[in-house]
Amino acid sequence: MYVFQLFQKVKKQPVPKIIKWFVLLFLIVVAFCLAADRSKTIKMVLLLMALLISGYIVFYLATNHKRFHFLKGIFTGTIAFANEGIYLNSDLISYDDINEITFTNHDFIGKFNKHSFLNPSVSIGVMNGIRITLKSGEIIERHFQMKHDHELFNAFKFLNQNKIPYLWNKNSLEP
Repeated sequence: MYVFQLFQKVKKQPVPKIIKWFVLLFLIVVAFCLAADRSKTIKMVLLLMALLISGYIVFYLATNHKRFHFLKGIFTGTIAFANEGIYLNSDLISYDDINEITFTNHDFIGKFNKHSFLNPSVSIGVMNGIRITLKSGEIIERHFQMKHDHELFNAFKFLNQNKIPYLWNKNSLEP
């Protein structure tokens, strides 16, 4: 038996933290421009704050490739590949009832995954998808977490033993 954790992503993901710092920098620059020429002290304080925030933004963006990108969501159970079928939490889906299985993406904990300079680059491995098409026409779709690179091959062994057709579309999911 080989087990993966199921993951349910929250539909509305939070704004990246760096956006908040860009907004704060913009507001400080606007305040600097609107400050009266007579108040040199206020202008100096605003300029110093703008320089500090700019430095922080540069540091954040320079070290962003080493940070984990934590998606908001919860682990909802497990999917287990066994000799008799696939256990989705505690429900057994017999291999006799399965028409086809499609795996999408290839994501694992620690994978460098740079999609945007605003978000961190290191994945937590939850963007893998499985789509099980049953002979009855029902379709079951879930996301799951892989902990290691090529861990999915352990599940392929069970599918090959039971002659279940499967597809693996490496990069068809968008985060």
